[in-house]
Amino acid sequence: MSITPDYHALLVTGAIGLGSILTSIAVVWISRRNQKSQSREKIAELRQAWIADLRENMSQFISIAYLVAVNGRQDKKYHLTDDANKNYRALFYYRSKILLMLDTEKDYTKILKSLMKDVTSNVGKEDTESLKNLGSYAKALEQQCQSVLEKAWNDIKSDLAK
Repeated sequence: MSITPDYHALLVTGAIGLGSILTSIAVVWISRRNQKSQSREKIAELRQAWIADLRENMSQFISIAYLVAVNGRQDKKYHLTDDANKNYRALFYYRSKILLMLDTEKDYTKILKSLMKDVTSNVGKEDTESLKNLGSYAKALEQQCQSVLEKAWNDIKSDLAK
């Protein structure tokens, strides 16, 4: 008795097996691509939240600094009031919060830290020159912060473009 192989059945079985292997490879490739895309989107989402927090905290810091400086010049006893105490506490709270958001290794952190120190040191002074200085330091701080925010926004765009 002689058995001849059924080449058609072998060919179909082989094609089905090869198709299964290729399908598995495609599924793995698509899954990895989706995971990378989701990871980039999550990073972008976290960066966007960081941008919003930095913007909010910096604007609070600068507005409170102006508030304390102007009130202190209008009322010489302002610095002895509960309102002044509350505002000074908020000023240093936002300063600390901003510094904790920043990477200590980055050059922009050193610049922002220095400018925030300049702002806070001019808040309590009563001479008219210190108010001008406060305005200059606050403007420089806003500009430096805008640069940091723009860089973070560009990082988001590059993450999503990959």
